Amino acid sequence: MTGIVAHTYPEWWLKLTGQAAHLSTDYSMFLESRNYYDYMFIPTGVGGLLAAAILYNIHIGNKECKIISVEPETYNCVQQSICSGKLIRINGSDTLMNGLKCGTPSEYAWPFILMGTYGCLCISDYECMLGKKELEIYGIETGATGSTGYSGYKVFEKNKIENLEGKKILIINTEKTDY
Repeated sequence: MTGIVAHTYPEWWLKLTGQAAHLSTDYSMFLESRNYYDYMFIPTGVGGLLAAAILYNIHIGNKECKIISVEPETYNCVQQSICSGKLIRINGSDTLMNGLKCGTPSEYAWPFILMGTYGCLCISDYECMLGKKELEIYGIETGATGSTGYSGYKVFEKNKIENLEGKKILIINTEKTDY
């Protein structure tokens, strides 16, 4: 039986994410699984979770995983920074994806983001809510921020950016509403 693990994060995690030193999470079980994925769709604000996904794949030796950041179209500091090759500060506008309203990528996460991000998707609030509603049909209760990864996956799939048939895909949901 697995459960929630109280975990003390290493200094690099704290710098990447700005998270408190002691969090209750079951991510450690994920990290220990050493699963190989073809694609990962990562909700992205300052890029800490994105950098962690990149580091995870480096750690397990998976050089083939295509890691896709998914940001609100009104707060796409990671996409703009990658396109310019340097950290960019933006002043975004309102979005339903409040947990991703970040104007500048983390300077600690930046080298990993630049090195390991395969692509960036920016989604509208409308696309986000479509994904959220679809997740609810499957019995997954989440907020707008949490549904961002799935919504980005749906945009990627709908627009046939690449053929995902037969691919192993990880979609991160960062928010739970049914506590």
